[in-house]
Amino acid sequence: MTGYTYDANTEKCYACALHCDTCETDGAGTCNSDQCQNNYVYNAVSKMCDGKDCTANCEKCATDGKCNADKCYAGYIYESTAGTCEACAPNCKKCSNKGKCDENECMTGYTYDANTEKCYGE
Repeated sequence: MTGYTYDANTEKCYACALHCDTCETDGAGTCNSDQCQNNYVYNAVSKMCDGKDCTANCEKCATDGKCNADKCYAGYIYESTAGTCEACAPNCKKCSNKGKCDENECMTGYTYDANTEKCYGE
């Protein structure tokens, strides 16, 4: 069960820190460094998940608050320099360049235009 850790000595389960999925490493009331829930960032000092949001449009952040490279929501692309998620073209599910759309990645009901690399309503 997520959010709890088992103590073999007491044979009981104990809650991890708030907004944490797993805490086997340091025990109850803490969090493993890579186990904070979406939009929460691991604090190495307190070993808990801080309530500050990760960068916008990101599902899961690294400990520095920047987005993990493969965790941008659909319709956004990872920008490695800033560690942020930048928008694709409107009505696009996936892109290789900010503000554009990849071929065959338009949302249902939209058509890809190879000249502009954007999706337009039918």
